[in-house]
Amino acid sequence: MDKEFDKFMKENEVRIGNDKDFTTTPPLYYQSLNDAFRNYFNTLRNNKDTFHFLLDFKFWNREAIGFNFNNSDSAVFTILGFHRFFELLLKDILRRINPFLAVKFPENEEMTIKFHNNELNAEQMETVEFKKAYDRFKETIKYNEHNQQKNEYAIIQEFSFLNDDALVILARWRNRIIHNGNTIPNIYLLDYFVTQKLIPLVAKVVETDKNNFKNGLPHYFETFTGIKIIDEIQKIKYDYKDFRNEEKAKELAFKLLHIAHLKELGRARYGIEYTLKNNISYFEPYYENPIERNKRFALQEKIHPAYNAIKTCPCCGFDTLVVYKKEYDDILTLKKDFISWFNCYTCNYSLKNNLGDPSYFGICKEPIFATK
Repeated sequence: MDKEFDKFMKENEVRIGNDKDFTTTPPLYYQSLNDAFRNYFNTLRNNKDTFHFLLDFKFWNREAIGFNFNNSDSAVFTILGFHRFFELLLKDILRRINPFLAVKFPENEEMTIKFHNNELNAEQMETVEFKKAYDRFKETIKYNEHNQQKNEYAIIQEFSFLNDDALVILARWRNRIIHNGNTIPNIYLLDYFVTQKLIPLVAKVVETDKNNFKNGLPHYFETFTGIKIIDEIQKIKYDYKDFRNEEKAKELAFKLLHIAHLKELGRARYGIEYTLKNNISYFEPYYENPIERNKRFALQEKIHPAYNAIKTCPCCGFDTLVVYKKEYDDILTLKKDFISWFNCYTCNYSLKNNLGDPSYFGICKEPIFATK
Protein backbone atom coordinates (compact mmCIF):
# COMPACT_ATOMS: atom_id res chain seq x y z
CA MET A 1 0.00 0.00 0.00
CA ASP A 2 1.08 3.57 -0.71
CA LYS A 3 2.67 4.71 2.59
CA GLU A 4 1.73 8.34 2.01
CA PHE A 5 -1.90 7.39 1.45
CA ASP A 6 -1.81 5.19 4.54
CA LYS A 7 -0.50 8.16 6.52
CA PHE A 8 -3.22 10.38 5.04
CA MET A 9 -5.90 7.92 6.14
CA LYS A 10 -4.58 7.75 9.70
CA GLU A 11 -4.42 11.54 9.91
CA ASN A 12 -8.10 11.76 8.93
CA GLU A 13 -9.57 9.06 11.14
CA VAL A 14 -12.17 10.11 13.71
CA ARG A 15 -11.89 8.23 16.98
CA ILE A 16 -15.11 7.72 18.92
CA GLY A 17 -15.17 6.82 22.60
CA ASN A 18 -13.76 7.81 25.97
CA ASP A 19 -10.54 9.84 25.78
CA LYS A 20 -10.79 10.03 21.98
CA ASP A 21 -11.91 12.73 19.53
CA PHE A 22 -15.42 12.69 20.98
CA THR A 23 -17.64 10.48 23.09
CA THR A 24 -21.20 9.32 22.55
CA THR A 25 -24.00 8.90 25.08
CA PRO A 26 -25.30 6.23 25.06
CA PRO A 27 -22.28 4.19 23.81
CA LEU A 28 -21.48 3.73 20.13
CA TYR A 29 -23.12 0.33 19.77
CA TYR A 30 -26.54 1.91 20.26
CA GLN A 31 -26.10 3.74 16.95
CA SER A 32 -26.13 0.32 15.32
CA LEU A 33 -29.28 -0.54 17.25
CA ASN A 34 -30.83 2.63 15.85
CA ASP A 35 -29.91 1.53 12.32
CA ALA A 36 -31.37 -1.93 12.94
CA PHE A 37 -34.73 -0.61 14.14
CA ARG A 38 -34.95 2.09 11.48
CA ASN A 39 -34.60 -0.53 8.78
CA TYR A 40 -36.85 -3.04 10.53
CA PHE A 41 -39.62 -0.47 10.89
CA ASN A 42 -39.26 0.22 7.16
CA THR A 43 -39.92 -3.40 6.18
CA LEU A 44 -43.64 -2.58 6.02
CA ARG A 45 -43.32 0.67 4.09
CA ASN A 46 -42.83 -0.70 0.57
CA ASN A 47 -45.36 -3.50 1.03
CA LYS A 48 -48.23 -1.94 2.92
CA ASP A 49 -50.48 -1.74 -0.15
CA THR A 50 -50.17 -5.49 -0.77
CA PHE A 51 -49.43 -6.70 2.75
CA HIS A 52 -52.91 -8.23 3.08
CA PHE A 53 -51.94 -10.85 0.48
CA LEU A 54 -49.35 -12.17 2.93
CA LEU A 55 -52.07 -12.81 5.53
CA ASP A 56 -53.95 -15.34 3.41
CA PHE A 57 -53.05 -18.91 4.39
CA LYS A 58 -52.98 -20.09 0.77
CA PHE A 59 -50.21 -17.59 0.02
CA TRP A 60 -47.96 -18.99 2.75
CA ASN A 61 -45.44 -20.53 0.41
CA ARG A 62 -41.98 -19.62 -0.79
CA GLU A 63 -42.97 -18.47 -4.29
CA ALA A 64 -45.87 -16.23 -3.23
CA ILE A 65 -43.91 -14.60 -0.44
CA GLY A 66 -40.93 -14.03 -2.70
CA PHE A 67 -43.16 -12.27 -5.23
CA ASN A 68 -45.07 -10.13 -2.74
CA PHE A 69 -42.13 -9.25 -0.48
CA ASN A 70 -39.53 -7.17 -2.29
CA ASN A 71 -38.23 -4.93 0.50
CA SER A 72 -34.85 -6.65 0.51
CA ASP A 73 -32.72 -3.60 1.38
CA SER A 74 -34.50 -3.06 4.68
CA ALA A 75 -34.32 -6.76 5.57
CA VAL A 76 -30.59 -6.87 4.81
CA PHE A 77 -29.74 -3.78 6.85
CA THR A 78 -31.97 -4.94 9.70
CA ILE A 79 -29.82 -8.07 10.04
CA LEU A 80 -26.55 -6.14 9.64
CA GLY A 81 -27.61 -3.50 12.17
CA PHE A 82 -28.57 -5.99 14.86
CA HIS A 83 -25.42 -8.01 14.22
CA ARG A 84 -23.15 -4.97 14.59
CA PHE A 85 -25.01 -3.92 17.74
CA PHE A 86 -24.47 -7.24 19.48
CA GLU A 87 -20.88 -7.55 18.24
CA LEU A 88 -19.87 -4.13 19.57
CA LEU A 89 -21.78 -4.77 22.80
CA LEU A 90 -19.98 -8.07 23.43
CA LYS A 91 -16.60 -6.43 22.85
CA ASP A 92 -17.51 -3.58 25.17
CA ILE A 93 -18.43 -6.05 27.92
CA LEU A 94 -15.12 -7.89 27.43
CA ARG A 95 -13.21 -4.59 27.54
CA ARG A 96 -14.82 -3.67 30.84
CA ILE A 97 -13.27 -6.85 32.28
CA ASN A 98 -9.92 -6.57 30.49
CA PRO A 99 -9.24 -4.62 27.26
CA PHE A 100 -7.12 -7.48 25.90
CA LEU A 101 -10.12 -9.83 25.91
CA ALA A 102 -11.55 -7.94 22.94
CA VAL A 103 -8.48 -8.01 20.66
CA LYS A 104 -6.53 -10.44 18.51
CA PHE A 105 -3.22 -11.61 19.91
CA PRO A 106 -0.13 -10.72 17.80
CA GLU A 107 0.92 -13.10 15.05
CA ASN A 108 4.14 -11.49 13.80
CA GLU A 109 7.35 -11.65 15.80
CA GLU A 110 7.87 -7.93 16.40
CA MET A 111 4.38 -7.40 17.81
CA THR A 112 4.62 -10.61 19.87
CA ILE A 113 7.81 -9.39 21.58
CA LYS A 114 6.29 -5.96 22.25
CA PHE A 115 3.18 -7.60 23.70
CA HIS A 116 5.27 -9.91 25.91
CA ASN A 117 7.15 -6.88 27.27
CA ASN A 118 3.97 -4.87 27.92
CA GLU A 119 4.88 -2.37 25.20
CA LEU A 120 1.51 -2.72 23.46
CA ASN A 121 -1.86 -1.55 24.69
CA ALA A 122 -5.18 -2.93 23.48
CA GLU A 123 -5.88 0.20 21.41
CA GLN A 124 -2.93 -0.67 19.16
CA MET A 125 -4.29 -4.13 18.39
CA GLU A 126 -7.07 -5.30 16.07
CA THR A 127 -10.35 -6.30 17.66
CA VAL A 128 -11.67 -9.83 17.23
CA GLU A 129 -14.54 -10.74 14.92
CA PHE A 130 -18.02 -11.58 16.19
CA LYS A 131 -17.51 -15.35 16.54
CA LYS A 132 -14.34 -14.99 18.57
CA ALA A 133 -15.91 -12.28 20.75
CA TYR A 134 -18.94 -14.49 21.37
CA ASP A 135 -16.77 -17.53 22.17
CA ARG A 136 -14.67 -15.50 24.62
CA PHE A 137 -17.84 -14.10 26.17
CA LYS A 138 -19.19 -17.63 26.81
CA GLU A 139 -15.84 -18.82 28.13
CA THR A 140 -15.68 -15.82 30.45
CA ILE A 141 -19.07 -16.80 31.90
CA LYS A 142 -17.65 -20.25 32.71
CA TYR A 143 -14.50 -18.72 34.20
CA ASN A 144 -16.54 -16.40 36.41
CA GLU A 145 -18.55 -19.33 37.79
CA HIS A 146 -15.36 -20.80 39.25
CA ASN A 147 -13.63 -17.51 40.13
CA GLN A 148 -16.34 -15.36 41.67
CA GLN A 149 -13.83 -13.71 44.00
CA LYS A 150 -12.50 -11.74 41.00
CA ASN A 151 -14.74 -8.68 41.07
CA GLU A 152 -13.78 -7.47 37.61
CA TYR A 153 -15.65 -10.46 36.14
CA ALA A 154 -18.93 -9.71 37.93
CA ILE A 155 -20.30 -7.77 34.95
CA ILE A 156 -20.32 -10.92 32.83
CA GLN A 157 -23.04 -12.39 35.02
CA GLU A 158 -25.25 -9.35 34.46
CA PHE A 159 -25.15 -9.99 30.72
CA SER A 160 -25.14 -13.80 30.85
CA PHE A 161 -28.55 -13.85 29.11
CA LEU A 162 -26.66 -13.04 25.89
CA ASN A 163 -25.48 -16.65 25.84
CA ASP A 164 -28.37 -17.33 23.48
CA ASP A 165 -28.65 -19.28 20.23
CA ALA A 166 -30.37 -16.27 18.65
CA LEU A 167 -26.96 -14.61 18.33
CA VAL A 168 -25.58 -17.67 16.55
CA ILE A 169 -28.48 -17.54 14.08
CA LEU A 170 -28.01 -13.79 13.65
CA ALA A 171 -24.32 -14.28 12.83
CA ARG A 172 -25.21 -17.02 10.35
CA TRP A 173 -27.63 -14.71 8.51
CA ARG A 174 -25.11 -11.88 8.54
CA ASN A 175 -22.47 -14.14 6.97
CA ARG A 176 -24.87 -15.42 4.32
CA ILE A 177 -25.81 -11.86 3.39
CA ILE A 178 -22.22 -10.56 3.30
CA HIS A 179 -20.54 -13.53 1.63
CA ASN A 180 -23.37 -14.88 -0.54
CA GLY A 181 -25.91 -12.10 -0.86
CA ASN A 182 -28.74 -13.87 -2.67
CA THR A 183 -30.54 -15.34 0.36
CA ILE A 184 -32.41 -13.28 2.94
CA PRO A 185 -35.17 -14.07 5.46
CA ASN A 186 -38.67 -13.49 4.11
CA ILE A 187 -41.11 -11.25 5.97
CA TYR A 188 -42.51 -14.09 8.11
CA LEU A 189 -39.10 -15.26 9.27
CA LEU A 190 -37.79 -11.72 9.74
CA ASP A 191 -40.79 -10.69 11.87
CA TYR A 192 -40.58 -13.87 13.93
CA PHE A 193 -36.83 -13.65 14.46
CA VAL A 194 -36.82 -9.94 15.34
CA THR A 195 -39.93 -9.86 17.55
CA GLN A 196 -39.64 -13.24 19.29
CA LYS A 197 -35.85 -13.64 19.53
CA LEU A 198 -33.92 -10.37 19.17
CA ILE A 199 -36.20 -7.75 20.74
CA PRO A 200 -36.43 -9.66 24.07
CA LEU A 201 -32.61 -9.66 24.19
CA VAL A 202 -32.47 -5.96 23.28
CA ALA A 203 -34.96 -5.13 26.04
CA LYS A 204 -32.83 -7.00 28.60
CA VAL A 205 -29.69 -5.20 27.38
CA VAL A 206 -31.35 -1.80 27.71
CA GLU A 207 -32.61 -2.63 31.21
CA THR A 208 -29.21 -3.96 32.33
CA ASP A 209 -27.32 -1.11 30.66
CA LYS A 210 -29.72 1.66 31.74
CA ASN A 211 -26.99 3.67 33.49
CA ASN A 212 -25.67 4.49 30.01
CA PHE A 213 -28.98 6.17 29.10
CA LYS A 214 -28.55 9.52 30.79
CA ASN A 215 -31.13 11.14 28.52
CA GLY A 216 -33.70 8.34 28.58
CA LEU A 217 -34.41 5.37 26.33
CA PRO A 218 -33.93 5.45 22.54
CA HIS A 219 -36.45 7.94 21.18
CA TYR A 220 -38.28 5.43 18.97
CA PHE A 221 -39.20 3.19 21.91
CA GLU A 222 -42.22 5.42 22.63
CA THR A 223 -44.46 7.75 20.61
CA PHE A 224 -45.25 11.34 21.58
CA THR A 225 -48.67 10.02 22.67
CA GLY A 226 -47.18 7.49 25.09
CA ILE A 227 -47.48 4.27 23.08
CA LYS A 228 -44.53 2.11 24.15
CA ILE A 229 -43.74 0.53 20.78
CA ILE A 230 -41.10 -1.98 21.87
CA ASP A 231 -43.08 -3.01 24.95
CA GLU A 232 -46.17 -3.59 22.81
CA ILE A 233 -44.21 -5.71 20.34
CA GLN A 234 -42.93 -7.81 23.24
CA LYS A 235 -46.52 -8.56 24.29
CA ILE A 236 -47.21 -10.30 20.96
CA LYS A 237 -46.25 -13.95 21.39
CA TYR A 238 -46.33 -16.69 18.77
CA ASP A 239 -44.34 -19.72 17.69
CA TYR A 240 -42.83 -20.55 14.31
CA LYS A 241 -44.87 -23.78 14.37
CA ASP A 242 -48.03 -21.65 14.16
CA PHE A 243 -47.26 -21.06 10.47
CA ARG A 244 -47.89 -24.77 9.87
CA ASN A 245 -51.12 -24.89 11.87
CA GLU A 246 -54.14 -23.85 9.80
CA GLU A 247 -56.28 -23.67 12.94
CA LYS A 248 -54.12 -20.79 14.16
CA ALA A 249 -54.11 -18.94 10.83
CA LYS A 250 -56.58 -16.20 11.81
CA GLU A 251 -55.00 -15.62 15.21
CA LEU A 252 -51.54 -15.50 13.66
CA ALA A 253 -52.69 -13.15 10.88
CA PHE A 254 -54.04 -10.75 13.52
CA LYS A 255 -50.72 -10.83 15.38
CA LEU A 256 -48.75 -10.18 12.17
CA LEU A 257 -51.06 -7.26 11.37
CA HIS A 258 -50.56 -5.90 14.89
CA ILE A 259 -46.79 -6.07 14.40
CA ALA A 260 -47.19 -4.30 11.04
CA HIS A 261 -49.09 -1.45 12.71
CA LEU A 262 -46.45 -1.11 15.42
CA LYS A 263 -43.71 -1.07 12.78
CA GLU A 264 -45.43 1.82 11.01
CA LEU A 265 -45.73 3.66 14.32
CA GLY A 266 -42.02 3.02 14.87
CA ARG A 267 -41.11 4.28 11.40
CA ALA A 268 -43.07 7.49 11.93
CA ARG A 269 -41.72 7.99 15.45
CA TYR A 270 -38.16 7.32 14.36
CA GLY A 271 -38.26 10.01 11.69
CA ILE A 272 -39.99 12.82 13.56
CA GLU A 273 -37.85 15.61 14.97
CA TYR A 274 -37.83 15.11 18.75
CA THR A 275 -37.95 18.89 19.30
CA LEU A 276 -41.38 19.08 17.63
CA LYS A 277 -42.84 17.88 20.91
CA ASN A 278 -42.03 21.41 22.12
CA ASN A 279 -43.16 22.99 18.82
CA ILE A 280 -39.56 23.62 17.73
CA SER A 281 -38.08 22.44 14.45
CA TYR A 282 -34.63 20.91 14.99
CA PHE A 283 -33.57 21.68 11.42
CA GLU A 284 -35.28 25.10 11.29
CA PRO A 285 -35.08 26.45 14.85
CA TYR A 286 -35.63 29.95 13.49
CA TYR A 287 -39.08 28.97 12.11
CA GLU A 288 -41.64 29.79 14.78
CA ASN A 289 -44.61 27.51 15.46
CA PRO A 290 -43.87 24.70 12.95
CA ILE A 291 -46.89 22.69 14.15
CA GLU A 292 -49.21 25.43 12.89
CA ARG A 293 -47.48 25.14 9.52
CA ASN A 294 -48.21 21.41 9.48
CA LYS A 295 -51.83 22.14 10.38
CA ARG A 296 -52.03 24.52 7.42
CA PHE A 297 -50.69 21.74 5.17
CA ALA A 298 -53.40 19.43 6.48
CA LEU A 299 -56.15 22.03 6.04
CA GLN A 300 -55.02 22.62 2.47
CA GLU A 301 -55.87 18.99 1.70
CA LYS A 302 -59.57 19.79 2.12
CA ILE A 303 -59.61 20.71 -1.56
CA HIS A 304 -58.35 17.24 -2.52
CA PRO A 305 -61.16 15.25 -4.20
CA ALA A 306 -60.52 12.26 -1.91
CA TYR A 307 -60.44 14.29 1.33
CA ASN A 308 -62.55 12.83 4.13
CA ALA A 309 -61.51 14.24 7.52
CA ILE A 310 -58.75 15.65 9.72
CA LYS A 311 -58.07 13.75 12.93
CA THR A 312 -55.61 13.60 15.81
CA CYS A 313 -52.57 11.50 14.98
CA PRO A 314 -52.06 8.49 17.31
CA CYS A 315 -48.29 8.80 16.85
CA CYS A 316 -47.43 12.48 17.31
CA GLY A 317 -50.70 13.65 18.90
CA PHE A 318 -51.20 16.66 16.63
CA ASP A 319 -54.34 17.43 14.58
CA THR A 320 -52.52 16.98 11.30
CA LEU A 321 -53.65 13.52 10.20
CA VAL A 322 -55.67 13.69 6.98
CA VAL A 323 -58.02 10.82 6.10
CA TYR A 324 -58.84 10.13 2.47
CA LYS A 325 -61.57 8.08 0.81
CA LYS A 326 -61.81 7.14 -2.85
CA GLU A 327 -64.61 5.20 -4.51
CA TYR A 328 -64.07 2.88 -7.46
CA ASP A 329 -65.94 0.32 -9.54
CA ASP A 330 -65.04 -3.23 -8.55
CA ILE A 331 -64.67 -5.15 -11.80
CA LEU A 332 -65.23 -8.49 -10.03
CA THR A 333 -68.38 -7.71 -8.06
CA LEU A 334 -69.62 -5.03 -10.48
CA LYS A 335 -70.38 -2.88 -7.46
CA LYS A 336 -68.99 0.34 -6.11
CA ASP A 337 -66.40 0.01 -3.38
CA PHE A 338 -63.88 2.35 -1.78
CA ILE A 339 -60.43 2.55 -0.31
CA SER A 340 -59.37 4.76 2.56
CA TRP A 341 -55.94 5.87 3.66
CA PHE A 342 -54.41 8.51 5.89
CA ASN A 343 -51.26 10.54 6.20
CA CYS A 344 -50.03 12.73 9.04
CA TYR A 345 -48.41 15.96 7.88
CA THR A 346 -46.31 16.19 11.04
CA CYS A 347 -44.81 12.71 11.54
CA ASN A 348 -45.73 11.04 8.21
CA TYR A 349 -47.63 8.21 9.93
CA SER A 350 -49.42 6.64 6.99
CA LEU A 351 -51.53 3.53 6.34
CA LYS A 352 -54.15 2.12 3.98
CA ASN A 353 -57.32 0.39 5.19
CA ASN A 354 -56.24 -3.01 3.83
CA LEU A 355 -54.29 -3.42 7.10
CA GLY A 356 -57.28 -2.82 9.35
CA ASP A 357 -58.01 0.22 11.47
CA PRO A 358 -55.44 1.13 14.14
CA SER A 359 -58.26 1.14 16.70
CA TYR A 360 -58.65 -2.64 16.24
CA PHE A 361 -55.21 -3.04 17.78
CA GLY A 362 -55.64 -0.58 20.64
CA ILE A 363 -53.46 2.06 19.03
CA CYS A 364 -56.26 4.62 19.32
CA LYS A 365 -59.76 4.66 20.81
CA GLU A 366 -61.77 5.89 17.82
CA PRO A 367 -61.61 4.46 14.26
CA ILE A 368 -59.54 6.50 11.81
CA PHE A 369 -60.38 5.21 8.34
CA ALA A 370 -63.42 6.39 6.43
CA THR A 371 -66.44 4.08 6.43
CA LYS A 372 -69.31 3.52 4.04
